[in-house]
Amino acid sequence: IDLQAPLAATTEELADPEFLAPSAMVDSSDDAVIALAFSGDETLRQEGHAVPPQGEPLPDSLKTEMAYMLRDVVHNFIDNKHLSTAYASASETARSASGDCTEHAVLLAALLKARGIPARVCHGLVYIEQGGSAISGAAEVDANGQTTGVDTGLSGQFGWHMWSQAMVNGKWIDLDATLHVPYSVGHVLVGTSSMSDKEAHNNHMQMAALIGNLEMSVLAVSHEWR
Repeated sequence: IDLQAPLAATTEELADPEFLAPSAMVDSSDDAVIALAFSGDETLRQEGHAVPPQGEPLPDSLKTEMAYMLRDVVHNFIDNKHLSTAYASASETARSASGDCTEHAVLLAALLKARGIPARVCHGLVYIEQGGSAISGAAEVDANGQTTGVDTGLSGQFGWHMWSQAMVNGKWIDLDATLHVPYSVGHVLVGTSSMSDKEAHNNHMQMAALIGNLEMSVLAVSHEWR
């Protein structure tokens, strides 16, 4: 993974209308989703960016900043982070402000589409330090301030996770709205989906078949800067 070199979109992906179209899950045409998608514009204006008014297209030069800003919007908006929601649509999450990584990923994809930025969701693995949470990335502590969880003797572990990708200038930018950082080398991509009505179910059934059936081997460890 090279954080400075996003994956280039293929010719087919560049021409695929599903990355901009609303769907039952990524319902980017919903009023609450649209309102949330424009909620951070004033912040960008205060930073000196010329953000066009609602109804005018977003210039390509602003799409990277907008994508990262929308990631922050979702990260801060969903303040009730938990695993009890089965699988909510973007419009449901835009009203409940709750959920886990699936709700963060789907809502962010919808906000990106609402601003004219092609988007899709990703599923795979993410590395979490021992005692950390794949829901928030923060350490989970008890009433005494001690890290909770079973002590396995390991420094961390991989867990199943979902995040989003935005297509900007022909490249897929990874954006994790759940964790405290937008993306890291600890993310392992397994698959992607536009979450269109025709493919969302099949893609996630394929992912479900992998849970509990993967093994990972450490081939080398290095801390050298290249």
